[in-house]
Amino acid sequence: MNKIKIAFTVLFLFILNVWVKAQDVAVNTNAISKEERSEQSIYVVMAVAITIVLGLLLYLISLDRKISKIRCKIKDLR
Repeated sequence: MNKIKIAFTVLFLFILNVWVKAQDVAVNTNAISKEERSEQSIYVVMAVAITIVLGLLLYLISLDRKISKIRCKIKDLR
């Protein structure tokens, strides 16, 4: 039982160390100018917009196929 406590303590300290270093990196990235950040963020916005448009397009295509199948079934019943 003692070994498990020691293992969890070491693991916790390791994760804490990584977290603290991540905070240090986040503080250092504030040195990036606003222009560089705005240039990078436009790519994220475009990626999200393209993903949404492609998702809508795929949804419309699948919806069209389903409607076509239903129309064929209705024609066969008549």
